[in-house]
Amino acid sequence: EEVNIEHDPESAAFVEKANGGNQTVPTLRVVPAAGGEPVVMTNPSLAQVKQALGA
Repeated sequence: EEVNIEHDPESAAFVEKANGGNQTVPTLRVVPAAGGEPVVMTNPSLAQVKQALGA
């Protein structure tokens, strides 16, 4: 799901918390398909996203 942090204060707060107070995008929260803990990634490569998804 894509979220515009300029229009969603709760999401903006999540991004800031994940990035030391900065609104750095893209910031992704990935829940692995096989289960497990969500992973937060800032400006990841496609390879990193695929790895986090278990693809």
